[in-house]
Formats: sequence, structure tokens, C-alpha cells
Amino acid sequence: MILATYIYRTGTNFLLLTATHLSLNRLDQYAHRATLAATILSYAAMRFLTALRSLSFLRKIEQLEHECRHSEHVVRRRTKFSRPQLLAMVRSTRKSSETIAYIDCLFLAFVIVLCLSKVLL
Repeated sequence: MILATYIYRTGTNFLLLTATHLSLNRLDQYAHRATLAATILSYAAMRFLTALRSLSFLRKIEQLEHECRHSEHVVRRRTKFSRPQLLAMVRSTRKSSETIAYIDCLFLAFVIVLCLSKVLL
């Protein structure tokens, strides 16, 4: 399931990159190309900042996970899962979310560079 998520995220980001490249190359007038590039650039910048924010949030989760592992004073309640199982589930979810955020950052950085190169050149 995680592999399908990675493939989906990579595919949608690649489609965004391809659509950006094709649409910016088809426009001949600089004013139209600059307007479209600015619109795509603002969208990509917002998504890029969101991905960076989620990476920051995931790092805080990693710190909490580390503190929980080394803490002796954890309240123990009867739960469906044991403490090591919960930590393993949190760790795997955090790692997959980090990978998705890095994939987003990579492709959005490509989109930002492409938009800036079409406007400036």
C-alpha cells in the first residue's frame, strides 16, 4: 500500500511538471507566459511550503517518539496494542509521510525552477 502511495504521489507530481512545461512552451507572448508562470509558481510555492511544514511537524513527532522510547514514566493502560507495537506503527507512518513530503519537495522545486527559467529567459 505504501508503494502505491509513492507511485501515486510521484505520478501526480510528474504530471504537474509535464503540464507546466508543455503549457509554458506553447505560449508565444511573453505577457501570457509570465502570467501563467506566476500563477503556477504561486501554487507550487504554497505546496512547497506546506511540504516543508509537514516535514517540521514530522521531526517533532520523531522527537516525541524518541522521548517516549527512553522514558520510564509512561502511563501504562490496557490497550489493544502493546507499547512497542504502537511505536513501530508511529515510526512506519512517520517515515512514509517523510518520504512523501520529500517527493513533493523535489518535484515542486523542479516546477519552481522551470517557471522561473521561462519567465527570466
